[in-house]
Amino acid sequence: MKRTRAARGVAAAVVAATIAVGLAGMVQATAKPVPYDQQPIGNWRVNGRVLATEIIGDTVYVGGLFTSVTGPSGTVTRQHLAAFDATTGELRTGFVANTDQPVRALTTDGTHLFAGGSFQQVGGVTRHRLASLNLTSGAVNVGFTASTTSHVYSLAVSSGRLYVGGV
Repeated sequence: MKRTRAARGVAAAVVAATIAVGLAGMVQATAKPVPYDQQPIGNWRVNGRVLATEIIGDTVYVGGLFTSVTGPSGTVTRQHLAAFDATTGELRTGFVANTDQPVRALTTDGTHLFAGGSFQQVGGVTRHRLASLNLTSGAVNVGFTASTTSHVYSLAVSSGRLYVGGV
């Protein structure tokens, strides 16, 4: 019985040492500082809440509860969806995909931007809460006609399939 207790004690010490070494390695690997500045690059900002972001190449797409973006040259109407240059922070003025209600989710297959949310229209085209958009212009891809009967809160693309989540 004493040997069993001793063996358990040694085993427990080995497990504890292994966990401690593993945790120390994890902390060290994840402790790198992330550069952050409260002032946005280019001073562009939306007039509401951002609920979704997607970075494709050198463009950052944002969706949410906003109706305009403001920058050094003034305010521009962008209802619930906008695109910015990832390097300069400048608004991508050629991308216009205004929606009538919030955009809550964004994803890409590398060729299109998929948007989901509470909207019924994108760029004046009827799309019930789900749309595929041109990455440069924001135009609705008319060949994509999927829709949902309720709000979309998450999107993911995997193996050529679009997965949609919501309530």
